[in-house]
Amino acid sequence: TGSNKIESYVIALEECECKIDLKLQELEITRHEVLDYIEQVDNAIARRLLKLRYVYGYRWEKVAESIGYSLDHTKGYLHAIALKNLTQINT
Repeated sequence: TGSNKIESYVIALEECECKIDLKLQELEITRHEVLDYIEQVDNAIARRLLKLRYVYGYRWEKVAESIGYSLDHTKGYLHAIALKNLTQINT
C-alpha cells in the first residue's frame, strides 16, 4: 500500500542520514589528525599555507593573499617548501 511505501522511504532516508553522520564524524577525526600533523611543521608560513589550502580548502589565490606573497611564489616555491617540511616530520 501507499503508506508502506512511504514508511520504507522514511526508513531508507533515516539510514542514509545515519551513514552521513558517521562519515561526517570520520571526516572531523581525519581533519584533526591532519591539523595535528601540520602543527608539527616548524616554518610558520609553511604551516599556514598548508592549513589554508588543505584543511580550509582555500583557492591558491586566497592562500597567496592571506600569507602576503604572489600567487606564483605561493604555488611554486612556498608550496614546495611546505611539502618538504611535511616530509621531514617524524611520525
